[in-house]
Amino acid sequence: MKAVQIVEPGPVEVLHPIQAPNPAPGAGEVRIRNRVAGVNFVDTLVRAGALPPGAIQYPIIPGVEGAGEIEELGPGVSQFAVGDRVMWFAGLGSGGYGSSVVAPVHGVVRIADHVSFTVAGASPVAAVTAHHMLVNLAKVQSGDWVLVHKAAGGVGSIILQLARAAGLRTVALAKASKHSFVKEIGADAIVDDRAEDLADQITTITGPAGVALSLNSTGGDSLITDLRLLGPFGVVVGYGFLSGPPGEGLAAALLERFSASPSIRMSDIYTHFTHDPVGFNRDLSIVAAHLADGVFKPSIDRVFPLNQAGEAHLMLEQGRAQGKLVLEIDD
Repeated sequence: MKAVQIVEPGPVEVLHPIQAPNPAPGAGEVRIRNRVAGVNFVDTLVRAGALPPGAIQYPIIPGVEGAGEIEELGPGVSQFAVGDRVMWFAGLGSGGYGSSVVAPVHGVVRIADHVSFTVAGASPVAAVTAHHMLVNLAKVQSGDWVLVHKAAGGVGSIILQLARAAGLRTVALAKASKHSFVKEIGADAIVDDRAEDLADQITTITGPAGVALSLNSTGGDSLITDLRLLGPFGVVVGYGFLSGPPGEGLAAALLERFSASPSIRMSDIYTHFTHDPVGFNRDLSIVAAHLADGVFKPSIDRVFPLNQAGEAHLMLEQGRAQGKLVLEIDD
């Protein structure tokens, strides 16, 4: 098979094209002819060696999501057939930047014939993350305000679509150059994420009800700001730390809002995938159904050939992407 491998971590130049044997599926696994691989921020962390020590081993073929056809069934697999069109998610080191991947069956679901591999391959990480936070981790009701950080990104752009379908109202945080994009895909209100009066603008928008749910991939002291914007029983869900951990003021902010009974929690898609396989498969199946029914569609900024994975990483790291980036893997 063809693939892109990282022998040692470093800049984008460490992404090397290789030829490798096809992987063999084990019990409860399938091998997939991978047509499209989604590009995610975690892939850049794998490439740069920025994950905690021992999290992965090099050399490694990055990529954790994609779409294609099933090529081979492992022992004990009966719910799929060779040739089924599927989208998949698997753990770090599963080899998504390759033309053949192995994934456990709880991370694989069929896709409708009218859903393209490009659309399906861009969906598992962002859409399951968005669905899990909106549906499983929060108790929000139609009309509630949801604050969406990095709203023009892969996850943020799907949160906006799923929230609108659920009757929720959204405040999208994005840089000024991306405001028209987030408005087009469903944001009810937009605030420049660099505005000095960001908190005041959001308070004016939400009024006395405040924010019911903040979905925060930014981290840093933005978590403190979010806590102060919550209405009664509001929830902050952190699913990334692009700006690092919060400062010392987080505990004080929680005490300050004690009478509003706020809460803050973390969400990691790999925890969901590893420790709740049944729930993860259910959520991935819901995502596939939403794609088939047109409830949402990932906003795909660019499709790169596999040998331009480095350019895709640069575009993602430099914040130039609107929505998702994907790699197309030809024969």
